[in-house]
Amino acid sequence: MGDFIRHVPCDNCGSSDANGVYEDESTYCFSCGTYGHPNGQSVPLERGSMNNDLLFGEYKTLQKRGISEATCRKYGYQIAEDKQGSIVQVANYYNKDKKLTGQKVRGADKQFKTLGKTSLLFGQHLFSSGGKKVIVTEGEIDALSVAEAFGAKWPVVSLINGAQSAVKNFKNNLEWLISFNEVVLWFDDDAPGHEAVEKVAELFKPGQVKIITPTGYKDANELLVAKGKSAVVSASYSAEPLRIDGVINGKDLWDE
Repeated sequence: MGDFIRHVPCDNCGSSDANGVYEDESTYCFSCGTYGHPNGQSVPLERGSMNNDLLFGEYKTLQKRGISEATCRKYGYQIAEDKQGSIVQVANYYNKDKKLTGQKVRGADKQFKTLGKTSLLFGQHLFSSGGKKVIVTEGEIDALSVAEAFGAKWPVVSLINGAQSAVKNFKNNLEWLISFNEVVLWFDDDAPGHEAVEKVAELFKPGQVKIITPTGYKDANELLVAKGKSAVVSASYSAEPLRIDGVINGKDLWDE
């Protein structure tokens, strides 16, 4: 199949955008499970080859969040209707083969539930390992916010279940994370976020982890909404190496 390229309508089930097109021109519909060969032949896969509990909706601009439809589409963030008829936000999670395996569903009043299996960080399937920098946020909306500011061109991912999942998520994807020269942590500016930063930083070599200095806003999305894309970009580039208690930054020795 190769790399995922885009979502298109499915002729088999009528879904507007659940059909994925891949690098070799094959397709796979996440709604009905139909696989399309590069030669154009469509074959419904065996029942049970996909999770029928997964939701499929539409890509829309998140106007109140300052996030465009294009960014939502690239990351697989949809607006859908759940089994009870409620409107929810759906963050799609993929595996290393870029196949949809699970979802994080956000309902009213920040009620979350997980469908299927989630293993990679949100957005991780979009980026190859290695490179200068990866930015890791605490939640999907914040990852979308930073991606929006950078035109979705830089590696930006998020934890699966917030600060409490940080260590587990990092350990499960450590090989991919340590392949970057810099790992920039943009967790919420609160006690759980600060604690998570200290714990995950222990997994990396000294100097590899950088953190976003306080911006006056709790997270990346609040900054995006209040100050715009340029403020998010500026904060990202202003990230500083994490200072561990008892260790003095070399440049500070000049003051001594």
